[in-house]
Amino acid sequence: MLKRRLSQVLGAISKGWSVDTNDGPSPVSQLMVAVPAADADAVLASTALANGATTTISGTVSLTHPTKYRGLSITGNAVGITGSVVVTGRDWSGQTISETIVASGTQTILGNRPFRYVDIVVLPARNNASDELSVGISNKLGLYRPLVSSDADFLQLERKASGDSEFTVEGTLPTVDATYNTFLPDGGITASDSFRADYLTDIF
Repeated sequence: MLKRRLSQVLGAISKGWSVDTNDGPSPVSQLMVAVPAADADAVLASTALANGATTTISGTVSLTHPTKYRGLSITGNAVGITGSVVVTGRDWSGQTISETIVASGTQTILGNRPFRYVDIVVLPARNNASDELSVGISNKLGLYRPLVSSDADFLQLERKASGDSEFTVEGTLPTVDATYNTFLPDGGITASDSFRADYLTDIF
């Protein structure tokens, strides 16, 4: 299995660099600048649910793509809301992905997958006439490349808090999900915080 793009290898050779053919994992540093805070309706504003039928919403008029690669959330406006919200979009590499998030009243329910683009949202049928649901962005941030195998492959997180001039290593590691390749910074995200994540991957 090729671990590097041919153009990268040829470019390195043309510059006189030696090419590392090590087949093992390597550390990468991912920078995410000026990350917005979590927002319960950043992708889809609170929308009335239909009676006895699902509602399919698509297009940039109704849906707003996350400005950073991150997880989504759903939030209801009434205690009795149930049903599944199905989100279809694309990941960091442009591959189509889908996730089902189950609503639970007025709770904000976090999804697992990070999305780069959101293309279609399917809302469940209502239980009561006033039921509405919104789709937002959560504090879970996505890794551009997959971890090698476990959360232990996440090495370090640095944060440059909004208004600060330099990065500081976080005292507590984020909550890492190696299945979906996300990390949840300890203490959440204040609008315009920036992050530098160091982790091991074997995909280049």
